[in-house]
Formats: sequence, C-alpha cells, structure tokens
Amino acid sequence: MVHPLWGIDDDDIPCQIEEGLFLGSVGAAKNWKKLKDLNVTHMLTVANSLPPKYPNHFVYKVLNVEDRITTDLRQHFNECFNYIEEAKTSGGGVLVHSFAGSSRSATIVLSYLMKKHRMSLYQAFEHVKRERDQRQNLMLDLFYNCCGTLKKGSVGHIRQTHRPRLADQVRL
Repeated sequence: MVHPLWGIDDDDIPCQIEEGLFLGSVGAAKNWKKLKDLNVTHMLTVANSLPPKYPNHFVYKVLNVEDRITTDLRQHFNECFNYIEEAKTSGGGVLVHSFAGSSRSATIVLSYLMKKHRMSLYQAFEHVKRERDQRQNLMLDLFYNCCGTLKKGSVGHIRQTHRPRLADQVRL
C-alpha cells in the first residue's frame, strides 16, 4: 500500500536498523549509490514480482511471497536469519526489502531482532520505529496494529485476532 501523499520511489533511502542490517522499500533497493555508500552487499527481497535490479553488483536471495493475510513467513525465518548473518559476517550489509518495506520485510527484520537479541515484539518494533523515517512509521504502525499485537496506547493489553501474532511465530 502506498500512502497517497508519496510514492515508493520517494522512499529510496535504506534505513539502518543495526550494524549491517537495513530495511526498506523497492525504492531503497533501486538506490545503487546509497546502497554502495552503506556497504550493502546482499539483498533479501521478500516479495513476488520484484526481480533483482542489480544482479551483477549484489548477492540476492528472493522469497517469492505474496502480501496477503494468509502468507505464513515462519517457514522462511531460519533461511532469512542465516542469510542476514552471512552478509554481516562477510563484512557487508543486507537490505531486507519488500514493495513498501512495512509488512513482509518488516516481519523478517522484527523476527530477526527478536531471535538474535531476545527482544519482545514490542521492543523490536520500538527499535525499528526509532530508526525509520516518520512517514515510513505510518505504514509500519498500520502493519503493527493490524497483525494482532498491542492496542494503540495500551502497552499491556493484547488484541486477539484471527491472524497469528508475530510473537507466536518466532521460535527462539
């Protein structure tokens, strides 16, 4: 989903979540100069119909998954976590991106932070939110509020929905 006031190509700066880990949209994945400046060497595309833009310049892993409520990313967590670690231990960085960078790719990054740093979903979400541009956070907030997590303004209460919560999907 693209906010009517800006387009995905306007969101062209990869957001550094931690050393060697970046989150972004397809616009960020097209920003060759910025990717090189940030020492991004690997791309993890979490979307269907987004072929690698620079296959001769980056190492790619593509998960052909749709942006649907029924998409279960759990089956990909370990391979994604290993790919992120591979990029980081090789001395480079990885951009995890989907089309908007706010649901599929954010799910991978949040679950990675939860597993690697033993963060709660709330802690991981707040960490990512601190690092992202304000307008990117609008979309991330929408995703967070729709995936059966914390009610707005009420940190201690859990809203139950028919979707499995991300916290229930990440096996530590």
